[in-house]
Amino acid sequence: MYIDELIGPNTVNTVPPDTLKSFQDHGKVQEILTRDVDEAEKHLVMLAECGLSLKTITKKLLDDCIVAFAKPFEALMKGIEIKKNRHV
Repeated sequence: MYIDELIGPNTVNTVPPDTLKSFQDHGKVQEILTRDVDEAEKHLVMLAECGLSLKTITKKLLDDCIVAFAKPFEALMKGIEIKKNRHV
């Protein structure tokens, strides 16, 4: 779901393979990131008024993403090492 919301000019989005597969199955490629920015800013103000910190939420998402990317990255590096050792 989040991939759809981040499509816009001058953006790069890396995703785990399962997420990409899911997007290919039911995602929509269209520029959405720059739509309704004023409305989004109003929502951020309302969330702050409710005690929800964008900084705290962003940190949690970043921490979760690091964990989600670590395992596939380690598998990739292991695969590269195995292939490299075959040719030595």
